[in-house]
Amino acid sequence: MPRSRACPACGHDTAGTPPRIEPHYGWTIVDCAGCGRAIQTSRRPAFVDWWRSVRRWRDALIVLVLQLNATCFSIFMIAAASLGLHRSLASYSADPYTLFMLAGTSADPAKGASFLRRVSTWPESGHFPILMSLVGMSGFAGIWIGAMLRHCRPGRAWAVISLLALLATQGVALVRWVFDVSVRPAGAPPWADAFGSGVIAAAASVLVALAIPVGIGAGLVLREGRKLVFQTLVRRARRRRLR
Repeated sequence: MPRSRACPACGHDTAGTPPRIEPHYGWTIVDCAGCGRAIQTSRRPAFVDWWRSVRRWRDALIVLVLQLNATCFSIFMIAAASLGLHRSLASYSADPYTLFMLAGTSADPAKGASFLRRVSTWPESGHFPILMSLVGMSGFAGIWIGAMLRHCRPGRAWAVISLLALLATQGVALVRWVFDVSVRPAGAPPWADAFGSGVIAAAASVLVALAIPVGIGAGLVLREGRKLVFQTLVRRARRRRLR
């Protein structure tokens, strides 16, 4: 049922009368069937609606660009931290490939003790912040996915970010192999560099998945906070109208 719209001159209800657009200013006009008076039914001209639509599109584009930048930043930093950590571990012969070969061979107490000794001395090399940066960026990516990318399903966003980070590490490993600047241990096959960096990137994706629930909780808190702020603004506006 259309809202009642009485003519201010004769009181005739013009709710069922189709409106027309004033060609010069863009006002919505209704001609009263009782007295013929032209009644303006819009509080603002058409160009105001157009400008507000432009502002909405601008705000949406800004949010989209920020989300894209944060996602690309997460992918780049996870890949960079994975490659840096692998290079640091490989310099101490404590990379995932060495551990894989050690576990695949027969148990040798001497080799195991040597590997554990290298791993224990690695934090003293000054490269421990690389590990912390990998953990921090993985946590940031998980919180970002849970809080800001729920509209595209957290599982799907996690899979895309993890896959792209893994592909980035493999691409750098391929470039290293082509230009013969690989950081694999001496005597290791060409795929050892890609294997080591890939294992670290896969471990980072697990950390990202563990941080997603934290991001979901933070997103819910932010959403409830925005709702409370909106409700407060509405109550204040109603009080001003009643004064």
